[in-house]
Amino acid sequence: MTQHKPRHINAAYVQLNAAFPLAFPLNDAEIRPLAVTIRDDLTGWIASQPDSGAVRQLLGAMQRHCSRETYQRTVIAGALRINLAGEPVEPVTAEGQAHAEGRIAAILAVRAETEQRLTAKPAQPKVSPAPPKPKPQPKAPPKPKAQPLSVSLPPAQPAKAQAIPTIIVKKRRTVVRPD
Repeated sequence: MTQHKPRHINAAYVQLNAAFPLAFPLNDAEIRPLAVTIRDDLTGWIASQPDSGAVRQLLGAMQRHCSRETYQRTVIAGALRINLAGEPVEPVTAEGQAHAEGRIAAILAVRAETEQRLTAKPAQPKVSPAPPKPKPQPKAPPKPKAQPLSVSLPPAQPAKAQAIPTIIVKKRRTVVRPD
């Protein structure tokens, strides 16, 4: 039989589970409320590790664990809080239970809002937006019609070898012909 990992499991949580299996269980049925000072205890443990580069990930995994609805429900149940070693430390107070009830209400409100948003908008096929229309280019003023030129050519002369003029092209693309 294969076991599927719950969605909340990530590498940092697996690392916490390996170090503290009673405080951070993989099975949701084994979750127990953590001591109020657990963040300080965990930070101290991380600092004592030779490779403490993953401080954010480990603290984030702990925070996600404590923010889950399943964890909040165990706090409401009123079980004893445990330390990192899994030893009972203190009972859950009425204030802790009230806070957990508020957190569950917030979680359920977010779920209901998300569900309502999804059901309010029927899934429409994604259509790519129409390509933007090209901006109309301003029309250039009409060019005046060229008048026919009357050119009188000199009388034909016998062919002489003439030098071809040099054409110079400058950066502004103006053509200059030497005379």
